[in-house]
Amino acid sequence: MKWERPIIETDLVKLAEDKLLLIYNNLLRNRNKQRNYGLYSGRMGYCLFFFYYELFTKKKKVAEKYLYEINALLSKIADDFNYILWFSEFGWLLQHLKRRQFIDFGIDDILSGLDECLQEIMTDYIHIDHYEVIYGATNIANYFLYRNENVANQSYDLYLDTLYKKAIYVDKDKITWLSYMDILTKKDNEKHVNLGLAHGIPALLLFFCKLKSSNYQHKYLDELLIKTCNYILSIENDDVLSFSHFPSTAQINIKKSQSSRIGWCYGDLAIGYALLCASEFYPEIKTKSLDVLIDTTKRRNNASIFDDCLCHGTLGTAQMYHRIYSLTNMDRFKETAFYWYEKGIRSKYRHNCAAGIGFFADGRKYISNYGFLSGIPGIGLSLISAISEVNPLWDECLLIS
Repeated sequence: MKWERPIIETDLVKLAEDKLLLIYNNLLRNRNKQRNYGLYSGRMGYCLFFFYYELFTKKKKVAEKYLYEINALLSKIADDFNYILWFSEFGWLLQHLKRRQFIDFGIDDILSGLDECLQEIMTDYIHIDHYEVIYGATNIANYFLYRNENVANQSYDLYLDTLYKKAIYVDKDKITWLSYMDILTKKDNEKHVNLGLAHGIPALLLFFCKLKSSNYQHKYLDELLIKTCNYILSIENDDVLSFSHFPSTAQINIKKSQSSRIGWCYGDLAIGYALLCASEFYPEIKTKSLDVLIDTTKRRNNASIFDDCLCHGTLGTAQMYHRIYSLTNMDRFKETAFYWYEKGIRSKYRHNCAAGIGFFADGRKYISNYGFLSGIPGIGLSLISAISEVNPLWDECLLIS
């Protein structure tokens, strides 16, 4: 997918560069304080930022050394299955860095030892309704996307066969999957259909699209893709009752209008993006997907965006709109991406927060956040995307490239 530099205005570029330097220095000082080693919330997110920042500045300093440090730390917990997703994410990270030519050493010996175990855990996760991209089976499936063809195809056979068995047929033309709101504890929590990209079926739909684009063949793939789209479209809100097209969650055979936010994690932007990608293989939904996405561009005062993070903030939203522009070449999406990039770049400096950038916590206050999804590593990566020609293929882990 092509990438056209979104921001060229001198004052915005300077502001973004200043923020990037603050982020880099802050992460550098605090890189060994983080106990979480994962990609989405921990040290691997730092590492990904370091590699891209050093590519942007053309100054190699700590990125590769830090990668070795993470590898050494993971080797100490290699037998602890409580951290299995860290190994999936590390495998994804190594393959990403290798394909981008950030590293030049061999990685096959490391990855081959992970494949069989990760295949087993991936199918186990689907059986217990952990199919999502952050904490579940699609996290692991994304690791296999760039493994060798035999391993990848075997893994995707398992992934799709198991998803097919677990699918809920709403009727002969619509399928979905049930999950828990609290995916980790499942306490006091009825199963529901999750419509967020972070934890729900839009991630499955986007992954089906990735498999189609890779020319992988499977007897259920087309059916899963089309019938998932049909289900999503069938639960669209009543426009009279809601300012968004889709709710964040749903119950089987119960249609209830519910408003949702704008962001990567939940809402019309994520759902519309998944439908747009699916429309390459299911053209009948192209017009509807664009209608949904165009309507999101009108939501600037009621988007529920309060900070700058990738997950649900200004810069993650901007990143998605610019990806949509790359797919559609429609100026409306380019202009909306610019709006959110500018808002994020000009956001208020917060003295009590890391690098002066706050995460809006519990709807009450701004705090420091060092996670890739919710904090400064991801914000830094999006800023690099905004002001440079560097293709931000790091957002493959968000399923948006």
